[in-house]
Amino acid sequence: MRAVVEGVRFMEPRNFGDLQRYYPHLWEKIDRFRVERIERLREVYLEGCRLGYFREVDPDVLFTAYLAALRAVINPDFLQAHAVSLEQAFDTLVEILFYGIVRRTQGHGRISPPLLDPGR
Repeated sequence: MRAVVEGVRFMEPRNFGDLQRYYPHLWEKIDRFRVERIERLREVYLEGCRLGYFREVDPDVLFTAYLAALRAVINPDFLQAHAVSLEQAFDTLVEILFYGIVRRTQGHGRISPPLLDPGR
């Protein structure tokens, strides 16, 4: 299984469509691998929370959202339509998971972007 997943990492996005279409059993293995990795990330997250490295949020919401994002972005149609590599897509998702999208200024904690201001 590891060889399949590592081999997939270097495939062209258009080949993912063929894999998904003609070899659904392999695509299913890849999806199971994603789910297993998410479960491992959940364990790391919970341990990190316990040690004070991560902010505590509902892990069910966090990892269900992350898995849904992975399934939406790491798929042949998305990769081809947006001309993005598997690595670029994955790296961007990991960056968003760990750092979010809100800019932070030095000396400040959370910042409420003006777009989210209900009085606006």
